[in-house]
Amino acid sequence: MKNNVKTIRSLNYLAAFSCIGGTCEDNCCIGWDVDIDLKTYQKYQKVTDPELKTLYKTKIQPYPYFFSEDVDYARVTLGKNKRCPFLNEQGLCRTQAKLGETYLSNVCATYPRMSNEIDGVLENTLTLSCPEAARLVLLNPNGLSWVENTTPPPRVIVNMNIQTTSPQYKKHPVKHFHALREMSVLLLSDRRFPIWERLLHLGEVFEALSEAHEHKKVNTFPEILSHFKLVQGQGTWTAPLSISPLEGAATQLHRVDDLIARLKVFSEIDSQKFVAYTKTLQAAFEFDPKTKKSKPSAYLSLHDQTYQLFEAEHGYILENYLINFVYKNLFPFTESENLFEAYTMLALRFVMIRTYLVAIGGGTRTGLETKEGLKTTSEPRFETGLKPEQAVAFIQTFAKAIEHHKNFSQNTLAVLRGQQLNNLRYMEALLVEVQF
Repeated sequence: MKNNVKTIRSLNYLAAFSCIGGTCEDNCCIGWDVDIDLKTYQKYQKVTDPELKTLYKTKIQPYPYFFSEDVDYARVTLGKNKRCPFLNEQGLCRTQAKLGETYLSNVCATYPRMSNEIDGVLENTLTLSCPEAARLVLLNPNGLSWVENTTPPPRVIVNMNIQTTSPQYKKHPVKHFHALREMSVLLLSDRRFPIWERLLHLGEVFEALSEAHEHKKVNTFPEILSHFKLVQGQGTWTAPLSISPLEGAATQLHRVDDLIARLKVFSEIDSQKFVAYTKTLQAAFEFDPKTKKSKPSAYLSLHDQTYQLFEAEHGYILENYLINFVYKNLFPFTESENLFEAYTMLALRFVMIRTYLVAIGGGTRTGLETKEGLKTTSEPRFETGLKPEQAVAFIQTFAKAIEHHKNFSQNTLAVLRGQQLNNLRYMEALLVEVQF
């Protein structure tokens, strides 16, 4: 813990979190690189337990391209299917079982907790790639709020550190971080509007901010934000783009189909769950492998049957996802120097999630989903549409497979720039919720 931390706070769900171990339906030690910090690596060299001593010697090696000695000084050599060799037959960590939690590396001991420091305040959140964390974060109809802590966490990895009063940010948007975050959360939590429209309103704000930044008028940010706060209070937003249902659905499906292809889901994504979800999506929307296009009419039909009712009753799940992302990732200062591009990536995540959820909900009705998983079946099922637990399960899988994907943001932004799609009109076409 750094001495300049004056306040510690956590989002209201974090106190309830604890690892559920072997009862978890996923495993955070399978599918990812496992990093070992220097102090833990040195502790491992002194362990006398014969089994662990051999494993530490043969399965952990210093990583020549490490970023920080406190995080990734060394790396575990993974086994088949990227399985950590320290997992026992029950899927539990041998190190923790024999030596206790104090012998876990910093990464293993802190996951899925995420910490950032802003102006001397340590903020603690959870990443949704953990199933138990996803349930706590998303299944909260009352929304997310901060709770001040008096006791620091036993171990902390500070992912990002921002000092907004630093002289280097005198003419930079970071100076206005707190106001930008406040505006983002205000709009995303405004339940007078459907979620896609909240994101569209946020896009109007970030379009104006990005333009001011481009013209070196960062000093006008307070004025811009005050204007949009007035608009938000009065609800006098610009009318959404007028497009036909098929045109809107085609735009959204084209982008998601393109992202699936560029991510090489069926050949390079390790998550078999995400692969299965993608097969469900392509079956639901009658994807044609020859034209590489899904059918907009199929999307519209399932959207009307399943998704609208789901959002009306459980829209807080997607709201919590977006707001948790804003807090956890210090939005908009994570993926691009361009403020509108940072907004674009947030909106695209929502579009991807919504598109998959439409397919999953439709799969429950049309027989694309079995009780055990996501394999297609021949007999139709006539159950209620999308359920909260289905949405949470998919978002957790999405977070693990896509949000932790090393090239997702970089590649997606490159495509949007190349096709000149980083503009509000295109985002309107992507976000607008179209109906027959």
